[in-house]
Parts: sequence; C-alpha cells; structure tokens
Amino acid sequence: MNHIVFCLDDNYAALLGVAMHSILTHSHAKYCFWIMHNNLSKENQNKVKGIADKFGMPVFFVPVDENKELLEFRKPKIWANKVCYYRMLAPIKIPLVAKKHNIKVEKLLFIDCDILVTGDLAPIFETELRDKILAAVASPLHDEEKVHIPELGISKTHKFFYAGLMFIDCQKWQDCKIYEKSVEIDRAHPDGLKWADMDILNIIFQDDYVILPPKYSIWPGLNFKPYLFEYNNFLDGYRGIYDDGLVRDAFRNPVVLQLAGGAKPWRECCRFAIVWRWFINSFRTPYRQAGIKYIKNKIRKIK
Repeated sequence: MNHIVFCLDDNYAALLGVAMHSILTHSHAKYCFWIMHNNLSKENQNKVKGIADKFGMPVFFVPVDENKELLEFRKPKIWANKVCYYRMLAPIKIPLVAKKHNIKVEKLLFIDCDILVTGDLAPIFETELRDKILAAVASPLHDEEKVHIPELGISKTHKFFYAGLMFIDCQKWQDCKIYEKSVEIDRAHPDGLKWADMDILNIIFQDDYVILPPKYSIWPGLNFKPYLFEYNNFLDGYRGIYDDGLVRDAFRNPVVLQLAGGAKPWRECCRFAIVWRWFINSFRTPYRQAGIKYIKNKIRKIK
C-alpha cells in the first residue's frame, strides 16, 4: 500500500478532490490517503470519501489543532494560516494515527492539493532513499526566488526544491528531529521567512536529498504562452539542473503539473493550460459545480 498525505483547510477541498481523482485515474497501484485538515466540512469529507470509495481506496481524515500541535510556529509571512507547516508534522502524526488502525506507515508521499496528475505516481514509491530522509524535484526558479534564495545563506551548489511534493522516510524524519529543527529556523527569523515551509526545508536539506525526475513536478511558470508549453522554455528553465534527456521526458510525459502561484482556477487573469485541464477534470468529480462556478466567474471578469 502506498501512502499519500494531503494538508488543507476547507477552501482547498475542490482542489483536493480533483487531485485525488487524477491520481487514481492514472494508476493501478493501491493507495491509502491521509487528509490532515483544519475544519474540513462534513460535506467535503463525504465528497472526498466518495472519490476514494469509487476506486476502492481507503481515506482517513486527520484533524490538526494548530493551537496545540503547531504552537511553536509563528503565522507565516505571506500565507493566511499555518497549513503550510502541516507537512512538518505529517511524518510524525500520520504513523501514530495509522498505528491505531493497525496500519504501518514507513514512507509517505506528501503532495500539495494544487496539482493535477497526468501519469503514474507509483514509481516514486520505488525510489531508493538510501541514507537520505527525503526525495523531491529540483525546480527552476523565477526571478523573485533567484533574488531571495541567496539571502537564506544556502550553499551555491544546492538545487532548490519546491516543498509541494516530497517522498519521506518517516522514521528518519523523526530521528533527525526535522520538526524541531524547522521550529528553530522559524524562530531564528523574527521578521518571518518569505516562503515559510519551503525556505525552512531547503535550509535543512541543502545538498542532502534524493533528486526526483522533473516530470514529477512541472512548474506552470515555464508556460510563457497562453495554452502551449514550449520545449525551449523547458530547456532554459532546467538548464544546469537536469540533463536534456530528463527534460525531454518531462516535456513529453509530465506526471505532476503544479497549479502554483497564479495558476489557480479562481484567478480571473489566469490563462495557463493546466487551469483549463483542471476544469475538465473537475467535471468528473463531485466538484463539478465548483468548476462551473470558477469558469463563469473567470469569463465574467474577463469580459
């Protein structure tokens, strides 16, 4: 059984439903979903459970009390709440909750809700971590990140990764006290870190993680034209990070597409192709009406 954890509040329920559906329609592997949430409504829990039930997969809802379990973390600088820090807690909390259900969780795939899966995730679970704690995708950087990262004091040889997809060894995470180290780094920056969880994790794991192929996390910023990914943009974005063969594979056979930044269904100005693919996928889930609502709002605002 492959274990996947999502972390969210009620605002991201539609994204969660579409992400789960896209995972299950592109793989024959067995998955167990763990949903760490902050007040996810019963209505949305039932919708999400319905998606999992349709494919015969188990799903568990794990509430998080931010005032107790994430008390040490301050409110993120640019995010509305502490949900971004749930990923620090997941490798500790999920194995404990799973044990109560007589389930053993050794490895955990954390994925952000704002993704669309177009291929099989199962090969990620075959990744050899060896002596490493996690595996992630080394990602291209936009201009804002290129300016910000040197401020963190990170090694120049480090390949920055987005924290939206991480394959984690739970026991090693606990043994190396990653949660505690994360709190220390957060507290050492009284003015707040720009990208919160992502900054913290790249500081901790600089030059010390297994690099996954780029096809497992395609950043929409590579899509500079309204509806078309261009291969040259891929080459420019990934140059110095991956060899051309892996970039070609990511271009032709992407597995995970991010709806990061402005590529959200509710952004009226967004023209990214992935958003329209998300709309199409939403029609196959209990979140069809949410997809239609987003489209109507987008068209009305564009007009």
